[in-house]
Amino acid sequence: MLQGISGAYWVLQKKSAPGIVFRETGRTIRDVEEYIRKIKFYLPDMSRLYENGDVDYYPRRILYAFNSPCGLCEYRSLCIEGDLSGYIIGYSAIEAGHGKLFVSPSDVIKYETCPRQWAYYKSGVKSPFSSAASECGSCLHKGIEEFLLNGDDPVRVFEQEWMERKDAATITYNQKDTHQGLLEIGMKLMSQFPDKWRETGLEVCNVERTVRIDLGDFCLKGRPDIVATKDCNLYVIDWKFTAVSFSDDWVAKSDQMTAYAALLFLSEEVFA
Repeated sequence: MLQGISGAYWVLQKKSAPGIVFRETGRTIRDVEEYIRKIKFYLPDMSRLYENGDVDYYPRRILYAFNSPCGLCEYRSLCIEGDLSGYIIGYSAIEAGHGKLFVSPSDVIKYETCPRQWAYYKSGVKSPFSSAASECGSCLHKGIEEFLLNGDDPVRVFEQEWMERKDAATITYNQKDTHQGLLEIGMKLMSQFPDKWRETGLEVCNVERTVRIDLGDFCLKGRPDIVATKDCNLYVIDWKFTAVSFSDDWVAKSDQMTAYAALLFLSEEVFA
């Protein structure tokens, strides 16, 4: 059995001088066991949503206050004012009728950040808007994916994907970002990527494959950006497009990487 999983965050830095930073970390089976125990601690409260659909049961939570509306997430008008207008109703995990709860790394992060945000999300309520940085990150992912799978030019793929979003009314820009500015940053990052990747000596095992494992009380699911191998060792890689730098402590303790390690430890799908 595997004793440890190597992981790495590839930080695609959204700065005036864009660059790619490789932040390596690792997880052990003990890390995975502690993560699973934490989810099981949350399960009784999480399951209540599936039993009665009562979103208001879940408290609002911010960093320094409990049960106080923070007004920072995409559900501000719904959470504070009870106004559903402007939102769209998409896939509802509650109405899907699965026999047991499906939990993903992002579910756990949302639940710990704000239980009510998690409940809205699982109920299928979504904002039609997305940030420019998030959409640009998706285009970068596409460029990387096409390069790794098909050998395509990541600069060309990114440019095409991002230009298709140029006039999208549902993309919101902050005070610093513009479409042209993000285009230039993304093209610089993608021009660096092929050489950066080759330097690692990693070989792709699979890309963006959803993995599910049944853990009895619940199912853990996730979709690592990349699972790769090197010298008979297994690596899980996650791309981050951000203007901030991650601390060593964050990289070492990130639950997202621990969840992906759990999927690799406990599932054979990733090796197929």
